[in-house]
Amino acid sequence: MNRVLQDELMRTVNSNKDLFTFFSGRTMLITGATGLIGSMLIKSIMTANDVLHTNIRVIGHVRNIEKAEAVFEGFRRDTFTITKVNVKDIAEPIDYIVHTASPTQSKFFISNPVETLHTSINQTVECLELSKHKIVRIWSICPLWSNTASNTRITKQ
Repeated sequence: MNRVLQDELMRTVNSNKDLFTFFSGRTMLITGATGLIGSMLIKSIMTANDVLHTNIRVIGHVRNIEKAEAVFEGFRRDTFTITKVNVKDIAEPIDYIVHTASPTQSKFFISNPVETLHTSINQTVECLELSKHKIVRIWSICPLWSNTASNTRITKQ
C-alpha cells in the first residue's frame, strides 16, 4: 500500500476513534464501493477494524468485481464482502446504508442527461426500498445531495 495513503488512513482512524467505535459490531452496506468516497470509507473502516478492533462488517456494492478486487487488494477480508447483486436482493442483515454510487463519467452526463438522472434516482429508490425492509438506522446519500443524513429509522408504513 502507498505510504501516503497508509498515513492518511491512520490519521483518519486516530482522529475519529469515537465515530468508528460507535459502529463497532455493526454491518454497513456501502454502494459505489470502488468510487473515491466509497473506497476511502471502506479502507478507513478496514483500518479501524485492524487498529481499534471495531469489527465493523462492510458489504461493498460494486458494478465490477474484478475492479473491486484490485482497488481493495491488501485489505482485510473477513469483515468485508464485495457484491454486485441487485441492492434489493441483498439478504444479509444491514444496520446502515451509505449510498455513494453515482454515474461518474462527465461525457456520459452531457450526452445522456435523462439517463444519468434516471440511473441516480433508481439507485436511490432501490436503497430506500432495501432500507424499508431491513429497518436501517441511518441513511446517507453522498453524490447527489448533501446534508441528508439522519438518525431516524426508516420503516415500512
